[in-house]
Amino acid sequence: MGLFTRVPEWQDTLQSGADWLNVMDRPDVAITKFQRVIELKPDCADAWFNLGLASEKLASRAFMYERFIGTLPDTVIAGLFVQAEDAYKKAVALNPNDSEAYNNLGLLLLKQPRKVNEAVKMFERSIEIQPKDLKALFNLGRSYISLGRIGDAQLICDRLKKIDRDSARELRKELG
Repeated sequence: MGLFTRVPEWQDTLQSGADWLNVMDRPDVAITKFQRVIELKPDCADAWFNLGLASEKLASRAFMYERFIGTLPDTVIAGLFVQAEDAYKKAVALNPNDSEAYNNLGLLLLKQPRKVNEAVKMFERSIEIQPKDLKALFNLGRSYISLGRIGDAQLICDRLKKIDRDSARELRKELG
C-alpha cells in the first residue's frame, strides 16, 4: 500500500487553484501550479489537459507580443508550444476518450504546417468519440482545406449542415 490511499484534499485544492488562475487569465502562474499537481498526481489527465491549455495560451500570447514588440527569443515561444503539445499528448494517453483534448491537440498541430496530417488524425479521433462535435468537425474541415482535400472538406461541410448551419456556412466561406 502506498503512502496515500486516496488523493489528499490539499492536492485537489491545488488543482482547483490552478484551474482558477487559468480561467482568470493568468496562464503563467497556472502553469507552475499544474506542474506541481502533476508532480503529486502524475496520472491526473485533467492536470495535463489544463497544463496544455495554459501553455498554449501563454505561447500564443508570447507569439503576439514578439510579433509586435520583437524582444522574445523564438526558443521561448517554441518551448511553450512543445510543452503544450506534450501535455495534451499525455492527457489523451491518460484519458483516451477525452474528445476535447484530441481537438485541442489537433488545433495546436494545425498551427504547424508539417503536422497538419497529424492534426487530421486528432480531429478524426475526437469525432469518433463525439460524432456531432461542432468544433472538431469544423477543425477537420479546415485541416482538409489546408491539405487541398477539397472533396473531404465538402463532405464535412455537408455533415455540419445537418447539425449547425452557421458552422457549415463559415466552413463553406473558407472553401471559397
